Amino acid sequence: CLDRLFRNAFKDQGLFPPRCCREPIVIDVARNYLPKATLEAFFWAEIEFSVPNRTYCSNKLCGKFVPPDRIAHEIASCAACLANTCTTCKNASHPDTDCPADPHIQAVVSLGQQEGWQRCYKCRTMVELDHGCNHMRCVCSAEFCYLCGARWKTCRCDQWNEDRLVARARADRIDPPAERVEQFAITDLEVDRLVREMAETLRANHECRHRGWLTRIEGMQGSGTRFQCEMCSRRHSKFILRCPRCHIEICAGCRRNRLR
Repeated sequence: CLDRLFRNAFKDQGLFPPRCCREPIVIDVARNYLPKATLEAFFWAEIEFSVPNRTYCSNKLCGKFVPPDRIAHEIASCAACLANTCTTCKNASHPDTDCPADPHIQAVVSLGQQEGWQRCYKCRTMVELDHGCNHMRCVCSAEFCYLCGARWKTCRCDQWNEDRLVARARADRIDPPAERVEQFAITDLEVDRLVREMAETLRANHECRHRGWLTRIEGMQGSGTRFQCEMCSRRHSKFILRCPRCHIEICAGCRRNRLR
């Protein structure tokens, strides 16, 4: 179980460093229970995730991370396959020509600008906000404003977009008791009231850290209900955990190993 947690953390930066119940696992304690290969991979991941603007080998058959000590004069030399990569455009090295713009990257950036997406100021990951407040927390741990991209709490942008806030309040957040549903259909006015109440709750808890007890929401047997974790996006058929304060729904794995 410990080995699997560590190996998953190497693939998903949101799980790094490996944690249990919000606390990072001390590697000096864990090393006695981990295979040598996992320990070696941990130290490599530690180096990789500490670099903001990373370069990976441009050789499509390789793609390994190139550490800073293998980079000189904007050229990264892969120790695995010996290919050289330009650290600016991330394509194969081109020592005798100007750095060309990668058409694939430019296409994504252009689409992001059209759709109003934002990029993390630290690792440059592209993110899209579907609903909720403008406080973004990237997988690299950077926190920033979705509207302007600045570090969180360094700008004067609104903390939320009203339309997104209402969408969040409407999206799977109104759960009337089953007996009320059986007795009568909820009126549109009552739905609007519940949405307004939920919107106020979300405003008050937009920086919630999801501490304390989380409500377990179970699917009915044979109903085919599929819950989706709002952190890892994985789907689960048995149950999901809902924070009673901000109403985010997360899986047990993310609660145990991803929350900080």
